[in-house]
Amino acid sequence: MLIGTPGRLLDHIRKGNVSLGGVGYFVLDEVDEMLKQGFVDDAAELLGMTASGRQVMLCSATLSEEVQKLGRRITTNPVLIDINPNEATVDTIKQICIKTTDEYRDRAVASLINRLNPYLMIIFCMSKERANALGDVLGGMGYNVDVLTGELSQAKRKTVMKKFRDAKLQILVASDIAARGLDIEGVTHVINYDIPHDVDWYVHRIGRTGRAGNEGVAITLYTADEVKWLRNIESKLNVRMEKQNLEGKVIARREQTAAPKKKKPAAPKRGRSAVADKRKAPKTGSNRRQKRK
Repeated sequence: MLIGTPGRLLDHIRKGNVSLGGVGYFVLDEVDEMLKQGFVDDAAELLGMTASGRQVMLCSATLSEEVQKLGRRITTNPVLIDINPNEATVDTIKQICIKTTDEYRDRAVASLINRLNPYLMIIFCMSKERANALGDVLGGMGYNVDVLTGELSQAKRKTVMKKFRDAKLQILVASDIAARGLDIEGVTHVINYDIPHDVDWYVHRIGRTGRAGNEGVAITLYTADEVKWLRNIESKLNVRMEKQNLEGKVIARREQTAAPKKKKPAAPKRGRSAVADKRKAPKTGSNRRQKRK
């Protein structure tokens, strides 16, 4: 079995370290991300090095038109297996939302860590800059924390991940780049420091906990300006998050009700049809022409 990025596998093939002639199954994982990052040509080159009788499988979190085109191009008579969006999140994950403000967000995270005392916790931020900033804040408060972003070298990434897997690191602050492919046993809590605007990213994030039948907790922080993103997630996944305060007390959520539509006043009628007694209506040009005949 060979597992690797397209570019790295091509390097090994060119150096004569490996051959794909005997490959029976060719799997492309995270195809949507490969398309975004421009790795599809490398993947297609690798596919061309395999025997014609191999089976090709494409795995993707989203099924965009580009992904479907690629599937039609490199597969024969493909079968589509689509997971129901309503089943995208598992029942073992308790989903919670907590309202905060941008100014209080860091202190809200610290408060949750103190109350929950997680075994392993991943905190997701929308960018590497925000992840680094939060990591500095939590580290300055004395928490056992490190940061995982796409800018880390492979060696540094391995070091951080090993510490986290071995539970020598309690809290991992990560950018979205780390949400895909992370498979770590024992993650008890996930915090969305920034609420994701993409539902698929939300699913990937909270899926780092509650794995292998274990229970997990996913907490999403949001501000008053981000309520629309919260409702977007709930609507598309058909879920209802439990609203809590920082002390863990359940807060009743207000139901959104649509404002009644105001009826527009009827426009005043014009022409002969607007006159009750049409005999008294002013004659139009066509009527006058008919009378001359």
